Amino acid sequence: MTPTRILCVGLVCVDIVQVCECFPDEDSDKRSVEHYMQRGGNASNMCSVLSQLGAECEFLGSMSDDLFSEFAKKDFGENNISTDNCTYHKGHDLPLSTVIINQQNGSRTIIHSNKSFPELSCQEFEKIDFSAYSWVHFEGRNIEQITGMIKFLLTWRSKSNSCLKISIEIEKPRSNQEVLIPLADVVLLGKDFALFSGCRSMVETIQKFKHNLKSGATLISVWGTEGATGYSESAGCKHSPAYLQLITVDTLGAGDTFAAALVFSLNKGNALDKSIEFACKVAGVKTGIKGFSLLKTVCENILQDV
Repeated sequence: MTPTRILCVGLVCVDIVQVCECFPDEDSDKRSVEHYMQRGGNASNMCSVLSQLGAECEFLGSMSDDLFSEFAKKDFGENNISTDNCTYHKGHDLPLSTVIINQQNGSRTIIHSNKSFPELSCQEFEKIDFSAYSWVHFEGRNIEQITGMIKFLLTWRSKSNSCLKISIEIEKPRSNQEVLIPLADVVLLGKDFALFSGCRSMVETIQKFKHNLKSGATLISVWGTEGATGYSESAGCKHSPAYLQLITVDTLGAGDTFAAALVFSLNKGNALDKSIEFACKVAGVKTGIKGFSLLKTVCENILQDV
């Protein structure tokens, strides 16, 4: 049987979310209207979305044995997300994010804490049996180790004659991430990285980086409220507008939602234009709800078209 499981490699953290009527002034004492704790991190969030969409998925990264790690592990299990191959670093604090959501416009301000938490190593990655997966997605972080992981996976794929696909998301405005672009089958470039690289639009982003792609690869430029544009040699450029909600409730994880929905659709064999449109629709719907738990319900009609 052909595998369909999607593996997401990256970070898990815990988000402590405070919802405020408006963004607080500096040195003020303000009550929130709501607070909650949820599992976060790009790869972790992608798994939450994939699970809601009905995909079989797994998170791969580092975890610990502290209170927040126990919360994250339990939440993974409750959402049918496997963590069987995670590496545990006892005695370390799991990364933590404090998030302020402005109720007026749904914006999210994130304060992230990471006390040098150990990242997944290439040696740990190489121990996995990749024959169980149809797709492996990487966060664009820990560049040296991720580069080694993808090169190892490419060698394994060639030797095993596997059809496994590899994707990478480069989001943060940091240098030296371009080395990842020629390695993956699908490359997602975020707006912050594009602006950092001197691009002023999605079209400029595609034009600047499409020459870095390996043959047959796909490039996606994601610009939030402006939608997304994809490119491949066979399909050319395909664009989808953003599907904005009348009321924005929570934009935390909207980018992760787009990435997960895109991978979900491409993993099913759908065309680039259909997959980008689907991802924009799902990401738009997500901004109108709190968290990810209701995503399956509110996306029921959209899922019928995939």
